[in-house]
Amino acid sequence: MRAWLMMALAFVLVACGETTDPTQDNDAPPTEVNGEKDPPKTDPPKTDPRPEEASPPTSIPSGMAGVPDIKILKVHKVGSGPKCGRGKTARVKYRAMLLNGQVVDPGARPFEFPVGQRRAIVGWDITVAAMRVGDSWTVHVPYQLAYPGGRPGIPPRTDMKFDMELLSFR
Repeated sequence: MRAWLMMALAFVLVACGETTDPTQDNDAPPTEVNGEKDPPKTDPPKTDPRPEEASPPTSIPSGMAGVPDIKILKVHKVGSGPKCGRGKTARVKYRAMLLNGQVVDPGARPFEFPVGQRRAIVGWDITVAAMRVGDSWTVHVPYQLAYPGGRPGIPPRTDMKFDMELLSFR
């Protein structure tokens, strides 16, 4: 019976937030660390120098009904600083491919364009706006946000894959 009462008391104490063990001597003196009695517990330091909200997403919403999101297939490098956003002029190193990996534009030189003004494909406007300088991603862009009608070497209604690195923006 005594064991049952001890278990019931322990359950009540735990349910009320009390963490003391009724079977131990609670009159023991508090522990001291560096001359401080019962020092406050601290969480271990975070190992990631970037805040959690700064980590790259796995997809970027297309913002259009019925159009799939842009998928981030691989993060090659993680950049820093603020996101580019719309209205900035971005400088991007890129390579354009079909989903099977066939390169259709090797991107011999970086491309500079005003983000959000449809001077590049819509998928780039959306992707680059979400990037930070130094971010390097491989993304899957649905055909509706790439070249819906096709281009030389790109059949109509073909999803595209891009290796993209945001070099700078201003």
